[in-house]
Amino acid sequence: MARMPAWRPPLAWVLALAVAVLLPWLSAPARAAVQPVPALSAHVIDQTATLSAQDQAQLEAQLTALERDTGAQVVVLMVASTSPEDIAAYAQRVASTWKIGRKDVGDGLLVLVAKDDRRMRIEV
Repeated sequence: MARMPAWRPPLAWVLALAVAVLLPWLSAPARAAVQPVPALSAHVIDQTATLSAQDQAQLEAQLTALERDTGAQVVVLMVASTSPEDIAAYAQRVASTWKIGRKDVGDGLLVLVAKDDRRMRIEV
């Protein structure tokens, strides 16, 4: 009696399975850790050293006066990049961590500048 050849899956199936199994494992190193949220230490936080000390002090004074007079809080954060996150996701993470503004009024505002990404976002 003649022996039947063993069944083998088509090459396309084997390749598709290999890609499905290996792709998440191979792309894991490409997913870098997200940027940490800096401590909220002032109304103006410039991690890029773009603003002069005088400009930063003047802006800090204006934002402090705004908070004192109206209660509204405005914070400016300047970072080099938000990569690997897009600016919207990073701004949301910063805003939810810092909890800017009064809870019952909702008068907080974050101005985020990602200098190297050439992006700016206003998060309320």
